[in-house]
Formats: sequence, C-alpha cells, structure tokens
Amino acid sequence: MPPSLRAAPWILIYELTRICLHSGVSIAEIKLPIAPKFYEWDAFWGFVKDNITFKDKSLPERSSKEAWESGLGGIGKGFTGIVLSGSLQFNDAAAAEAPFKFRLHPIKLDLTHRLGRGLGCDRFLEIEIPLLTGYDLPKEFARLGKRYVEIVVDWLVDSTHDLFGRGWKPFFTEKLKKKKERDPTRFTEIGNRVCFFAVRGNGIAAFKEERAFNDRERGRYEMSIDNLLNFIRPTRNNKDQSFLKLFSRITLGMICQIIV
Repeated sequence: MPPSLRAAPWILIYELTRICLHSGVSIAEIKLPIAPKFYEWDAFWGFVKDNITFKDKSLPERSSKEAWESGLGGIGKGFTGIVLSGSLQFNDAAAAEAPFKFRLHPIKLDLTHRLGRGLGCDRFLEIEIPLLTGYDLPKEFARLGKRYVEIVVDWLVDSTHDLFGRGWKPFFTEKLKKKKERDPTRFTEIGNRVCFFAVRGNGIAAFKEERAFNDRERGRYEMSIDNLLNFIRPTRNNKDQSFLKLFSRITLGMICQIIV
C-alpha cells in the first residue's frame, strides 16, 4: 500500500481500491495528499476526477455520500448500516494471469444483520463466487477436476486476504439462488455467498487480553474467527451440541436476502 494511504480511513482505501480495480490502474500509482479534507466524500471524488492517473479511464458508480459518512462511523444507526460486497468472476481463458476477476461493489445502506449491529457493519464483507462445478467452468479449470475445487476452497479458507488495509477471513457461506422463469416457486443454484470478517487492520486496534469489553467496544479490536464464533455462541457452553446448532446460530446472526 502506498505510504500516503496508510493513515487514511479504511473507507477511503476501499473506495480507491474499487476504482482502481474497475479502471485497471495499480493503486501503487496513486499519491493521495495527506490532508483530512480528502476524507470527505466531495473532496475525494474531486481528487479522483482531476487525477491524471485516471485520465481517459472508465470510473465506476460512486458509493453514495450517505453510505460514505455512515461508514466512517462504523457501527451505523439503529437497524441501518453499510453493506460491503463484491464478486469473483472467472477470468477469460486468454487472460489467464489469474483464475478470477475481482470486483468491489459500491458501499450501500441497508438493514443490518445482528452481527453487524454488535461488532460493526464495516467488519463484514460479502463476496459472491460462481459455481465451481458444471458446464460453465472454463476448460483450464475443468481439466483439474475435483482438485480445482479443493485448491479454490483451501485458498479461500486457509488464507488471510489483505484488502484495503485489513485482513479478512471467511467464516460462513450460503447458496446463492435465482428464481426459475417458468416456475417462480423453484430455484436454480447460481453460486455462493461467502461472508468474510475483518480480523485485523486499518481502524482495528490490537487486542489487549486483560481489557473487559462490551459488544461495541469489542468491534473495534482484533478478533480471530474462533473468537467470532465464540461470540456468536459460547463454545464452552455448547460443546455437547451438534455442529448444526452452530450453523443455525450463524444464520440467525447473518440474516439477509440471498434470493436474486
């Protein structure tokens, strides 16, 4: 990350990362003036519009000013907060530098889930990924068979993914479905929604074990996935329960619309 961005709020780095992904520009090329005024929505987009690096480049849809300002606060207000999301799509065979193309979506305001209200909406990121099996799989990946699925799953689960100054790890996934045109009562599986949690990074303080937290304070400190799951349902009190109880508790915590 360029030195000029290290002191910037995470939401500015998110938006700049999203712009660079869309425009095909390396974020390392950007030199952001170190001044608090650029943390404001109008000043930031004025900087992007006038920056020579983005001259003749296509720019993505802007995140709304209301979402930007809400994101600076982290937790949100009442039952409304920010939603961070993106997608992985298969790369064209001719552009096989990476198996996927990654996109970040504009920050939006929507009804929050219980975990977001407790720990901060900005610590959750939802990524849609395509089906890893089926006829639409690129030939290069289809040749690997089941090994390809194992490689992608291991990469998603075992890695800490560094994005816009934060380290993210997945903790939950749900099937993404689409209504059938001829029979709206039936659905077709079109992919998965993978939920990531920010375990460390920009705007998240180092954990101090001796400190006592309430829920909102806890959301501003580093937290491992194990501790997140323990927060959802205390492990010690549920060690004799089936794994299905864990999934049901996570689902309750992440209630959101997944039918598109």
